[in-house]
Amino acid sequence: MKNSYLSLILIYLAIINTSDLWRWDLGFFGMLVTLLLIILYFVILLSFFALLNKTIRNQKYTYKNLFSICFLAVVLIVCFLFPGGVINYKKFESKNVIVAFGEGAANCSTIILLKEDNRFIERNICFGSSQIKGNFEIINDTIYFKNVDLGNNEDTYSNFAVISKVGKKRKLIRYTITEKDTLIRPINITEYHLN
Repeated sequence: MKNSYLSLILIYLAIINTSDLWRWDLGFFGMLVTLLLIILYFVILLSFFALLNKTIRNQKYTYKNLFSICFLAVVLIVCFLFPGGVINYKKFESKNVIVAFGEGAANCSTIILLKEDNRFIERNICFGSSQIKGNFEIINDTIYFKNVDLGNNEDTYSNFAVISKVGKKRKLIRYTITEKDTLIRPINITEYHLN
């Protein structure tokens, strides 16, 4: 295996293992990058089988060939078992206080994670992905959002949200105060760890 090919495979492995850090910033192009990474996986798989076949057929059990086969096998296995990367970056985040999830038309989804350290993350997946981050403050049943860092394809964000309890179910109802006040579709709270 040539050094340039080995370098490309190492770059591929680095991209896979750091994807959780950058994939939310790509928007629609995230789907294209994912498709490209899947195609590259199959190219590496074909290279593995071609090299294995060539080595067995020619009976060239050299150190270089065996190293290349083992290296490709490890890369393929790691990428198959851990498609989001070996490192679980969620372990480095603070615990969730509230998790709200909603699904809309065309299987589009929104998840809002309110963290213990008063940070929030909202992830939207709909023909691409975006991530909105910021801080929040809870006063009674109202969540106020501040210092909001808008993601791709976003130009405004909710000013506040109200936690509504109907029976045993809780909903998160978001509001935006603009020239014309708007109510954003309520989403279900799936985890609630507040007193």
